[in-house]
Amino acid sequence: MNALKSWKVGRLFGVDIKMHWSFPLLFLYVYMTTTRSEGGSPTEGLLAIATVGILFVCVVLHEYGHILMARRFGVATKDIVLLPIGGVARLTSIPRRPLQEFLVAIAGPLVNVVIAAILAVVLWAVGHSLAGVSDTLETGTLPVGSLLDFLQTILVMNIALVLFNLIPAFPMDGGRILRAGLATVFSYLTATKWAARVGKLLAIGFALLALSQGLPMLLVLAAFVWFGAHSESRSVYVREMLGDSTVRDVMMTEFEIVPAEATLGDLVERLLAGSQKDFPIGQGSQLVGMLGRKHLVTQLRRRGGRVRVDAVMQPPLQPIEATLPARAVADFFGRGDDRAIPVQEGGRLVGLATLENLHEFMMCREAITALEEHGETWPPSSAAHTSAEHASAKRTPTIDAAVPTDPDATIAIDSADSPAAR
Repeated sequence: MNALKSWKVGRLFGVDIKMHWSFPLLFLYVYMTTTRSEGGSPTEGLLAIATVGILFVCVVLHEYGHILMARRFGVATKDIVLLPIGGVARLTSIPRRPLQEFLVAIAGPLVNVVIAAILAVVLWAVGHSLAGVSDTLETGTLPVGSLLDFLQTILVMNIALVLFNLIPAFPMDGGRILRAGLATVFSYLTATKWAARVGKLLAIGFALLALSQGLPMLLVLAAFVWFGAHSESRSVYVREMLGDSTVRDVMMTEFEIVPAEATLGDLVERLLAGSQKDFPIGQGSQLVGMLGRKHLVTQLRRRGGRVRVDAVMQPPLQPIEATLPARAVADFFGRGDDRAIPVQEGGRLVGLATLENLHEFMMCREAITALEEHGETWPPSSAAHTSAEHASAKRTPTIDAAVPTDPDATIAIDSADSPAAR
């Protein structure tokens, strides 16, 4: 979720409340559908907007339930973002212990349970019949009229929030509660995979029901659940496979540095002769550019093979330190940029962090983890000896990791954990 597409509307308990750019569209949709319905009027449209506003106040309180419980376990919150489909508290991490994750996940719905219980007691105390609550939940028609009817509407909305959020699918609270339960039996990664599969099955069911009954909003919910399950499963997989690894562990260390005076034809020969896809361009002892396979082929087609690489090279990204967590690289590639990142140590270029190398590292780590679960030690003693000999014989590049000359080429790499939606 891009915070640049949101703006701050408030702050409570040290956490910013932000509104996504699409959030006002919900109020426009509610107003138009209400006024265009049979018997609708501008006054009823405004009342509908007010009702939705009260609903999102309850949503914000729900999110603060997650935030305050997570804070008890030392988990901070970046912000709350309001979307047309609800609110998201962006925690800096998700507690790994099953009981802690369960308590953080259930805290939100419990806030709505408390609100509903208080309203039910108030309505009962003044003699207002609660018989219409079940009818409202079944029909979806909210009562209008007196103040007591309005309080009953808020009561119904909070019950609906509880039921909705307990759907056992990511990114709803029910999905995290399901994972917390599974994690008491399986590993965290396996529990996440099974919870994601349950969510995807529910998404398919929602989609089929939406198409058969002509319910467009249910179809939107199905897509939301499907992509939520996929996103959570993928992010946990990356986090588990990388663990405490550093950039040094996932970077490419055997690569060729191409002189600035080389031609595209020379670079094509190097590309076809090996497996390297991204080439640092050096001039003297300085890194002056990068040229990836895609850009190389494009420029070759346009300008021919005699053009020098320094005429078509791209500015290098800001070099990163080899000691940073590997998650920093994963977060960068997760934003959709697949350019190789120069890796430096002591001001010298020591490696390239590439999307392909990152994928290979995670695939190997997954296979090694499976071996270790079956009792096999890693690395085997013979493999460790061979690796040490190979490492001592590797060529170490002798080039400085220069700061990019083009400011637009500087990409900030965040070494902290990426924020996690609650």
